[in-house]
Amino acid sequence: TKKLLRYIVARWGYSANLFAWELFNEVQFTGVNGSQSSQWRTEVLNWHDEMGQYIKQLDAFKHPVTTSASDSQLLDLDAKQGLDILQY
Repeated sequence: TKKLLRYIVARWGYSANLFAWELFNEVQFTGVNGSQSSQWRTEVLNWHDEMGQYIKQLDAFKHPVTTSASDSQLLDLDAKQGLDILQY
């Protein structure tokens, strides 16, 4: 994932038309629906934080990093330094 993100930021990060880097759209629908464990939840939260911070290291133009999730996940995601904007 980091190799892909590095390429994407290098390829399109200069663009003034780019608003934000979105890591996921509706992340609550990943995995087997209805069987997400607390371990899955922790791994998703940590992944968002790690990838968000990685993008921030790469992006010289400081675009915001965002994701979207269910209401129940947003409070936990809000505590992560790697994310700037959360979408319901």
